[in-house]
Amino acid sequence: MASNMAQAASSKAKSPVRDRAEIIAQLARDASVEISVHDVGHLEESRRLLPEGKALYISHLPKQRWHETEAACRAVRAAGFRPVPHVPVRLLHDAATVDRVLSGFVDAAQVDEVLLISGDYPQALGPYTEVLQLMNSGALQRQGLRRVSVAGHPEGHPRVRLADIRRAELDKARAAQQAGLELTFLTQFFFEHAPFLDWVGELRSAGVQARVVGGLAGPTKLGTAGADRASRRVHEIVGRPWPRERL
Repeated sequence: MASNMAQAASSKAKSPVRDRAEIIAQLARDASVEISVHDVGHLEESRRLLPEGKALYISHLPKQRWHETEAACRAVRAAGFRPVPHVPVRLLHDAATVDRVLSGFVDAAQVDEVLLISGDYPQALGPYTEVLQLMNSGALQRQGLRRVSVAGHPEGHPRVRLADIRRAELDKARAAQQAGLELTFLTQFFFEHAPFLDWVGELRSAGVQARVVGGLAGPTKLGTAGADRASRRVHEIVGRPWPRERL
């Protein structure tokens, strides 16, 4: 009894600052990490900093070949992490390509989850113009994949109407539920928490119980010309105004 009272008193004595610090530390411990194929050389060093089994999302950049992404997945798995490759569906030529790419990921690196994105390409190389088409194709299930991440856009997208984005999110949630897929909405970096929280509230009000993961940009030091140019470019990509205090 006395011990419980002491613990309660200790809990009440915690400062808001310390509570906030503990929450931030826990978020950092639970966070996944995104890398590119060019970061594979740092995997061995990363083992000192990241726990075994940590999810590493692997980007698929323009002009990147699928075999390069597959090789990165193998390296990530060999380093003791869990590879989650990006799959821009507009770069898939046909159903045979889908099966070849997904089976390569699964067979070579024991991939158990992929991140499906449309990709900001003006024209699709094949029949897939949006993520929902691939989700409904049965291709994931054919390769034994039961987990899928898709992009979330709490602040919208500069090239797509907000109403279309919100409708697509609900369609993906329904498709995942019907297919028995474990769904995660994964956002790009955002700069204000309020739109993110509002968006999550809208999903929950619509009955969507999928996991939601917020994206944060990596730390950088502003004040140098290179860093300021990079930060300005980030704002342009996501369609947000450059902060007036930085002008």
